[in-house]
Parts: sequence; C-alpha cells; structure tokens
Amino acid sequence: EFKRATAGCGKMKLTILAVGRGMPDGVRLLVDDYRDRFRRQGGIDLIEVAEERRVRSLTKAQALSREADRIEKRIPPGGLIVPLIIGVNAHLGAQTR
Repeated sequence: EFKRATAGCGKMKLTILAVGRGMPDGVRLLVDDYRDRFRRQGGIDLIEVAEERRVRSLTKAQALSREADRIEKRIPPGGLIVPLIIGVNAHLGAQTR
C-alpha cells in the first residue's frame, strides 16, 4: 500500500528534531540503523536542539517558548510537522510549514 500511495512522489527526507541534552546510546543506535534503511529513500537527519536551562528568572512557559523558537528555526522549509510528545495527553495533528 505504501509503495502505491507514494508512487511518483520522489524521495522523502525525514528530519527528527529532538530536545534534550544528548541521546542515550540505545536511541542513537536505533537512529543509525534507520538511517541505513532509509538511505535510498531520501535519508534521515537527527538534529538535537538544546533544552532551555531552567533558571529562576524564567517561568516554565518562557523556557518552553525559547525551546520552541530554537526548534522552529531548524524545521526545513516545506516540511511536514508531526509532533511526538511522550507522556502528555493532548490532541496532536500534522501541519505543514
């Protein structure tokens, strides 16, 4: 089904933006494995975005806003945005940039 649905669409590059202070070794191994699998289809980029340091002068909302600004700057033009938030019960949908 996937091959038929994407026929003629060309290659697709997958960019993963991850917020945090470094990926655990197991996650990095999985990303490397999928990079090898997707190489011919367009490839995968993993971009780590620094987590905002929590300081007393910033509210949590301000810190998250700064992280969001850094994430937004790294989204490729024309990219499809599919948020994945672990541990949060929220309605999530895809949007294009």
